Amino acid sequence: MRSAALIGRHDELNRIRLLLLEARRGSGGVLVVSGEAGVGKSRLIAEAMAAAEAAGMVVLYGRAIEDRGVFWGLAQALLPLLSDDALTDVAQVRPFLPALQRLRPSWQPAGTEPAATADPLLGLAEGVRRLLGAVGEGCGCLLVVEDLQWADRDTLGVVEYLAGAAAGVPVLVTVSVRSDERSSPSVHRLRRHPNVVGIHLERLAADAAAVLVRACARGQVLPGAVVDFVVDRSDGLPLLIEEVLAGLVDSSSLVHREGGWQVTGELSAGVSHTFADLVRRRLADVPAAVRLVIDAAAVLGDVVDWTLLEPATGLPVAVVTAGLRAAVAVQLLEARDAAGRLRWRHRAIRDAVLSELMPPQVATFAVHAAEAIEHRDPQFTGPDGALAAELYVHGGRGDHATQVLLALGRRARARGALKSAHDLLRRADELGTNIAVTIERVAVLRLAGRVDDAVTVGEAALPSALGDAHALLCLELARAAVAAGAWDRAQQYAARAGRLDDPRIEAIAADAAFGAGRIGEAASRAERAVRLAERSDAPEVVCAALEVVGRCAQLHDTAIAEQAYRRAAQVADEHGLVAARVSALLALTMVQFLDQDVAEELSGVRDLAIDAGMLAAVASIDLLLADWRVLVAGPDDALALAQRSADLAGQLDLTWLQAMALLWVAAGHAEAGRTGDTDACVTRARELAPDAPDVIALSSCIRALPPLLAHDLTLARDLLDEGIAVVEGHASAHPTVYWGLWVVVRTVLSDRDTQARDGLRAAPAVLRSTNRAALRYADAVAAARGGSPERAVELADEADRLLAEQHWWRRLLRVMVLEAALADGWGDPIGGLRALLADVSDGRPAQLVRICRDLLRVAGAPVPRRGRGDSAVPAHLRSVGVTSREMDVLVLVAQGLTNAEVAERLFLSRRTVETHVANLLAKTGAGNRAQLTHDTPVD
Repeated sequence: MRSAALIGRHDELNRIRLLLLEARRGSGGVLVVSGEAGVGKSRLIAEAMAAAEAAGMVVLYGRAIEDRGVFWGLAQALLPLLSDDALTDVAQVRPFLPALQRLRPSWQPAGTEPAATADPLLGLAEGVRRLLGAVGEGCGCLLVVEDLQWADRDTLGVVEYLAGAAAGVPVLVTVSVRSDERSSPSVHRLRRHPNVVGIHLERLAADAAAVLVRACARGQVLPGAVVDFVVDRSDGLPLLIEEVLAGLVDSSSLVHREGGWQVTGELSAGVSHTFADLVRRRLADVPAAVRLVIDAAAVLGDVVDWTLLEPATGLPVAVVTAGLRAAVAVQLLEARDAAGRLRWRHRAIRDAVLSELMPPQVATFAVHAAEAIEHRDPQFTGPDGALAAELYVHGGRGDHATQVLLALGRRARARGALKSAHDLLRRADELGTNIAVTIERVAVLRLAGRVDDAVTVGEAALPSALGDAHALLCLELARAAVAAGAWDRAQQYAARAGRLDDPRIEAIAADAAFGAGRIGEAASRAERAVRLAERSDAPEVVCAALEVVGRCAQLHDTAIAEQAYRRAAQVADEHGLVAARVSALLALTMVQFLDQDVAEELSGVRDLAIDAGMLAAVASIDLLLADWRVLVAGPDDALALAQRSADLAGQLDLTWLQAMALLWVAAGHAEAGRTGDTDACVTRARELAPDAPDVIALSSCIRALPPLLAHDLTLARDLLDEGIAVVEGHASAHPTVYWGLWVVVRTVLSDRDTQARDGLRAAPAVLRSTNRAALRYADAVAAARGGSPERAVELADEADRLLAEQHWWRRLLRVMVLEAALADGWGDPIGGLRALLADVSDGRPAQLVRICRDLLRVAGAPVPRRGRGDSAVPAHLRSVGVTSREMDVLVLVAQGLTNAEVAERLFLSRRTVETHVANLLAKTGAGNRAQLTHDTPVD
């Protein structure tokens, strides 16, 4: 007996309707419906689904099931979309098809490669967001995942991501959570998320419960005594109201006769107060074979795979079918989805059945069912592997369960579901010590960024590991130490492996030596690793070792480095190693980045990394793009890019990368004068990577920006001294542009400047064009002071050319050089300051405007009015609003100079020149550049 109407939840339903309306209008979100078992969550959600369908929305439904593996409920909901070729071919979805493939491993989208093994959870989550956005466009979409408390952690990660990313998507994600079940921290965090709407269902009050009892009679009048009895026994739980009514009917205490429902005896007789009593009564009269089927079904879980009941019970299919039919008839089981799968009407019912079984019965059913799963799927590639493992546990076969969980953990790692992989492996570890499980756990913890945990787990097992297992565990520990920046420790693990001819060990040892700054050793071991890997036919190791060869070479010869990276990319491409190819291409682009603008190439590699699910590479590329943006337009302009890199690195637990990105964020705040934000970012970066030389050095260098922009060169020098002292002796340190800045400051101040210049000249950092330009500026100042003013002008001009595109950084260095030229009497410092003042009139960095004007006043030179150029504006052009700076540009354009040549002549950025040309076209009414110069006389 069930009610056709929803009782006592009208306010909640109205709230959901408003959320559905907002989703249809394009403002989506996440709704969490919580409450104890039987309180009516599913019924409320069913009403929401009906309302969404009536409004023309796309409705997707899935239900998480305990111990059913990765992405179970989410995949169930989204599989219809993944089968729609027209939908998956949408431009916004197509790049994420490899990531979405994790929801349907047997599906290979046309024209895509399998997803790489880096942690792709965020890529999958973004793919889901885009897929839902595409299907909901124009009509809205409702995605439902019930019983989220039983979902795997990776599913929870996707839902949590959607909580922060669904605001601009026409999708309402609705999940239900049992509040009386033990939930994971991820569920609790989701419920507290600021973008999540929560609806918590309480038990019905007595009057509402009475209305529901009467509604279950479907228009027939129930005696008042029955209503009172059910309200009293159900304690406000809608499900129990239905169950108690069903029990009264089954016991014949309540019968339907002509004229309505009638009570035939004492209502208390034969009606139990608990689920267990209800279940016992329903099972009391079923035949033994039927009881056997029901007992076995309880062992199989909340969702019953009827194909396992035959091997579990040893009964023929016909008897199993009859038993299931009887279980449905007595309202223990029910069909709940389109596939006709059976579920227990309530978990408490299943628990009541289990409570009646003896341990030997449970063990027998469990082992036979697990063996049946293994027989039909020996490699456990399907969705029932986790169920088989738990069944083996219940059957006392812990060794079998461990092997199943290990296989599932390895497969989850290959799919990038690292959190689920760790949970599976930890469960296997709980069943008993197994060195293969430990090795896999160390690998998963390392990939997930939990390096300290990886070392702790591995170290504990190392004394008992023997033979090949010992070598493999040492290899994984060495990789974890490299990830943590513990270079010496990594080499100790590599040596402890005792496999001198293993290319994997040699490649790791080379990587560790490079990180420690022992470049000669790193190069030698990396080249040996390449030879060993080629003989062993290990292309993945060849690629890894070649990258170390390239990193060593780029410290002295970028051509050799490029050759090594290109070879690594070619080997990876030849063997279909997507992740290795992306890594090699990124390394190659980073070498080219030292000398030229490769923003466009970096963007291309970024697209490849996204397609491959390599989000760590994406975060690295974003940081490189921010680095270039700092040089061109300044730290504040690069802040958003740096923050994007920091956020992504943080989500991936890449602490060193997150720390570096936060330092570029700090630089943006420093330029803008936000001292508190600067200090907070620097402090956080140092907390994340307290021992990393690059992080320590940049922390001090970035603190030097505010005094530098305030023209306090002495304080800036002291802070730069602290930072550069860290990287001076570390050969593999990042070639920071602050090294060149430090050399210029030292030289302008005549403070140990020869030592500073010679140090940079001999360091690998000089290979970066930005640092070479800074060295030219410093050499120019030194040359003038040494009696060679002509040579000084030549060196300064050469530096200007090297920094032709790095406008912001050129201005920062040039103002100090011009101050030195003014003091020492060489070149044309007045003209240079006036040109620089005109250049910084576009505002970046604004602090230099004041410095330039102050220096001109000190020199006794006329100070241009703000925003003015050097050219007089004819009356006919002045009348249409042409400014003196626009006139400067027009004169040079009329001479046939390109925008780039005008920018170089006037010390402006190309963007500024393009803006001036556009303004001239608009003010003069000229249709194009040729018409502008032909029809607009400049005198």
